[in-house]
Amino acid sequence: MTGLPNYNYEAFYRAETILKTIYPKKTIINPAKIGYMVVKSKDDSLCADGYFAGDVSAFVDDIITAERDALSTCDCIYLLKGWETSKGTRTELKYALEHNFEILSEK
Repeated sequence: MTGLPNYNYEAFYRAETILKTIYPKKTIINPAKIGYMVVKSKDDSLCADGYFAGDVSAFVDDIITAERDALSTCDCIYLLKGWETSKGTRTELKYALEHNFEILSEK
């Protein structure tokens, strides 16, 4: 999530772990991992241990495209606390609503 330390990746990884426990038969897609893989494929020097180690703003469009492609395979979306300030999440939520996804959110 843009504007938060480490793009809030800790929260994404924590949510992924929790969701895998709650929904063991579902495939959980972590957008933080997708973003990381996009940047790693473009400039490996900006990545370290699953987190960004520099400014990745030049790759935001590529990240959003890859995340949207992954979202098209889903039927549910999970919103982290603070999602309202994230342009990417608002875009993903709009897509989810248009495609009748189940909407879950962090309490």
